[in-house]
Amino acid sequence: MLQVRQYHAKDWRRGGGIMQKLRERIDDLKQRIAAWEKRIRRYTERSTRFNQNRLFQSDQKRPYESLERPMVSGTGPVPNQADTGAFWCSL
Repeated sequence: MLQVRQYHAKDWRRGGGIMQKLRERIDDLKQRIAAWEKRIRRYTERSTRFNQNRLFQSDQKRPYESLERPMVSGTGPVPNQADTGAFWCSL
C-alpha cells in the first residue's frame, strides 16, 4: 500500500500525466461495459430463440398464438361488462 501511495504522490507532482491515465482508464472501463452489454444482449437473444424453437417443436400452434396476442402487463384490473357497456352507451 505504501508503494501505491508513493507512486501516486510522484505522479501528482509530475503534472498532467494523471489526467491522461484517468482518461485512458475511463475509456477502458467504458469498453469493458460495452463488451458485457453485447454479451448479455447476445445471451438474451439466444435464450429467446432457444425457447421459441423448443416451443415450436413441442406444439407448432403455440408460437403463432403467442405472436398474435399482445404482451401487455400491469395494466390494472379488467373492467366488468356492465361498466364497459355503460361507457360505450354514454358516448
